[in-house]
Amino acid sequence: IDPDDPAPGAQGQEDPPPPPAPGFPAAVLVPQAEGVQECPRCFCRPCVTTPEPLWLGEQEACEANAPIRKGKYRRFWAAMANMNPSPWLDDRYLLKKQERMEQDRVLDPPRRRHVITARELMPSCVVKLVRRRWPNPRSKPYMGHKWW
Repeated sequence: IDPDDPAPGAQGQEDPPPPPAPGFPAAVLVPQAEGVQECPRCFCRPCVTTPEPLWLGEQEACEANAPIRKGKYRRFWAAMANMNPSPWLDDRYLLKKQERMEQDRVLDPPRRRHVITARELMPSCVVKLVRRRWPNPRSKPYMGHKWW
């Protein structure tokens, strides 16, 4: 061990990313664009929905759209998780999530054991786009965000 060699993470050095889990490929971190206006809803530069991804597709309103929307939300979640820096780690987002958890009383002890802590709040720009492309029938209301 060299005493003059700083430890990882010291003096501005970043720790290397952890290796991928066995059986999973390494994620490619996509840098956010410089000089582009940031979306106030998703904290991405540019908005994660711009341009609309080709994989999004669309379908007229029907009962089958709910599970399809779930898959679309997961792809947007992954896209945001693979950005550098990730909007999921932005202090403004974390504050927004904390406020929403308090508002929804998720942190109350009787309900705390049911919380999925990895659940993120999907930005309204994503929710509106996905719901517009994969709508529910008029007779079926949307469920909204669920913590468990």
